[in-house]
Amino acid sequence: MGQKITCAQAVDYLSKKEEGKLTLRQRYQLWRHLLACSLCRLFRVQTKHLTRSLRQVPPANMPAGDKAALIEKLAAEKNTG
Repeated sequence: MGQKITCAQAVDYLSKKEEGKLTLRQRYQLWRHLLACSLCRLFRVQTKHLTRSLRQVPPANMPAGDKAALIEKLAAEKNTG
């Protein structure tokens, strides 16, 4: 059911997992990778701590114009990156 994935792919999958965007195949590949890779397991733990901490931070109030400009800039970076 799956090829081995690299650490870079595992990091990408861990991010997607936090967003709930992993397929069954990707979850299986990630699970297999984490069984073998202690560095990626550590990264997963750190990511969980960071995510949990960030959820406790209240949202910042940002002027609507600044918010729209930031969203536009992030979208542009995502499309070029």
